[in-house]
Amino acid sequence: MSDMLLEGRSAIVTGGGRGIGEAICKELASAGASVIVADTGGAIDGSGEDAALAATVAKKCGARALPYSKNIASPKAASEMVKLAMDHFAGIDIVINCAAILRDGLVFKGSPEDWDTVVKNNLSS
Repeated sequence: MSDMLLEGRSAIVTGGGRGIGEAICKELASAGASVIVADTGGAIDGSGEDAALAATVAKKCGARALPYSKNIASPKAASEMVKLAMDHFAGIDIVINCAAILRDGLVFKGSPEDWDTVVKNNLSS
């Protein structure tokens, strides 16, 4: 997107710290959107600063961008993220859900706790 088609619009991208989510953040930013980059981090334990790194990239594209690194599978954290968007961008026009985690790729090998974690994150984030 080279035109500023999304000038004045704001977006939230979950899983925006890397991969497809990061690419979407860059495209939104290059089209003029303000972006909240929501990502808990790249490591399996959730550590890392992927959201901050992706927000920096979005800012380099000329967008207003903010990182959000809490796990939004939690309703409280999701509400805080929406409040952040409302306070800084005065609204939310676009929501893209790219957040996902993977434990063992074979469902019959994982524990019930692993299953619950994957489902909660992938469906609620």
